Amino acid sequence: MTGRSFRPLAVLDRIEEAPDAVSLVLERPPDFGYKAGQHLPIRFYLGGREERRTYTLSSSPLEEQLRITVKRVRGGQVSNLLNDLVRVGDRVEARAPIGNFFVDCHPNNYRSIYLFAAGSGITPMISILKTVLATEPSSSTYLLYGNRDEDEIIFKDELEELLARHPDRFKLAHALSRTEGRSRARWATRAPWDSRPGIIDRESVRWFLNRHHPKAQDAYYFICGPAGMKESVRATLREIDVPEEDIYVEHFRAPEESVPTEVLLVDAVADIRQGEKSFKLSVPKGKTVLQTLLDAGHDPPYSCRSGICGSCHARIVRGEVQMRSTAALSNRDLKRGLVLACQARCTTAEVALDFGG
Repeated sequence: MTGRSFRPLAVLDRIEEAPDAVSLVLERPPDFGYKAGQHLPIRFYLGGREERRTYTLSSSPLEEQLRITVKRVRGGQVSNLLNDLVRVGDRVEARAPIGNFFVDCHPNNYRSIYLFAAGSGITPMISILKTVLATEPSSSTYLLYGNRDEDEIIFKDELEELLARHPDRFKLAHALSRTEGRSRARWATRAPWDSRPGIIDRESVRWFLNRHHPKAQDAYYFICGPAGMKESVRATLREIDVPEEDIYVEHFRAPEESVPTEVLLVDAVADIRQGEKSFKLSVPKGKTVLQTLLDAGHDPPYSCRSGICGSCHARIVRGEVQMRSTAALSNRDLKRGLVLACQARCTTAEVALDFGG
C-alpha cells in the first residue's frame, strides 16, 4: 500500500482547542512524510456518499503522530462530524499529506520567518513555527495572530510554551477584534507577547513589522486566514517592497478568479495516463476532466474538488485547458505545465494529461 492510497488511521487523542475547534491526534504510518504547512486528505462516507476534505496538519513533521485541527463550519458536514462525533479509538481514512504551502527546514538556514494568521489559519503556522524553532537554531520567527477574543485563540497554551522556550527567537503579537470588559483588562496585563485591539489590517501589519525588524537578510512571509485579511497583509507587504516571490499565501477556499467566456470551451477527446494505465476519454464541453473521470468509473487522485489542495494535479502533455482556480499551483508549477483536473475544462478538441507528472 502506498501513501497515495487511503487507509484507516486510529484516533489516539482528542483535544478541545477552543469552543468551536478540536484537534484529533492520529497514528502516523511510516510512509506519511510531510513538510511543515502541508495538509492531510481525509475521506468519510455520509449517507452512503463519499465526502473528501483536506485539513492542515498542526503537528510538526518531527513528531511521531499526526494532528489535524478542525474549526466548526456552519452547515459543514465533515467539520461538524469531526467536532461532535469522532472519539478516541475511532478511525479516520486518510492518505499521505500534500500541498504547496510549506517550509523546507535545514539546520544551516539563517533567516527571518514572518507568519500572519487569523482564526483557524493558525493551523499551518503552528506546524511551521514548531519545525523552524526545532530545526534552525539561527533563524527567528514572528507571528501576528488575529481572533475575535481571547477565548477563541487556538493553541494558546502551546504558543505560550514556545515563547517560554525560545524567547530570543520567537516573537508573538495578538490582534483581538473584541476586547471589552474584564477580558480586555486581563488581556492588558499579559506580558509575554505584544497585543493590539482590532483586526489584522494594513495598520496592524505595519505596526507589527515596525516592532519586529528582521534579524536576517533573508526574510519570508506566510499568510493564512480569511480572504480580506490575506489581501490586506499581502498588499501591505508589497507596499513596503517585499518581493512577490518571498510571500506565500495559503487558501482554505478557492479565491475569486475571473472565468473566461464559455465560448472557448469545446467537446474533447483526452488521452489520460494514470500510473501504468493509459486510456482515452470523451470530455463533454464545460465538464471538468476530474468529473468526467469519476463519471466514467475511474479512480483519479483528488480530495477537495475546489482547486485548493492540489491532489488532482496532472501535467498537460498536449492541448489546452481552462481552469477556474489555480490556488494550489505555484507559478513554477504552471510553467511546468501542471493543471488541476478538478478545475480543468477543455479548450482544444484533443488534450493529453499525465497524472504521474
